[in-house]
Amino acid sequence: MAELFGPSALEWDVLARRALLVDLARRAYAALVPESRAFVDAYVDGSTRSSSAGGSRGPRSRCSPCSTCSSPAS
Repeated sequence: MAELFGPSALEWDVLARRALLVDLARRAYAALVPESRAFVDAYVDGSTRSSSAGGSRGPRSRCSPCSTCSSPAS
C-alpha cells in the first residue's frame, strides 16, 4: 500500500506483512466455492479495469450520501 499511497500507508504495510494477510487471503480464495470465486474474480477484473482507466473510487464515486455511505458524491 505504501508503494501506491506513500508513507501514510507504511504502518498498514508492516501490519499486513506481520499478520501474513496475503497468505490468509490466498488460502481464503482457494477455499471458495466456484460461484463465489467467480464473483471475486469478476469484482477484481472490474476494479483493475477501472483503475487502469483512471478511476479511483469505483461505484461510490457516482452515489449519493446515504445511511450506509456517508461519503459525499463526486
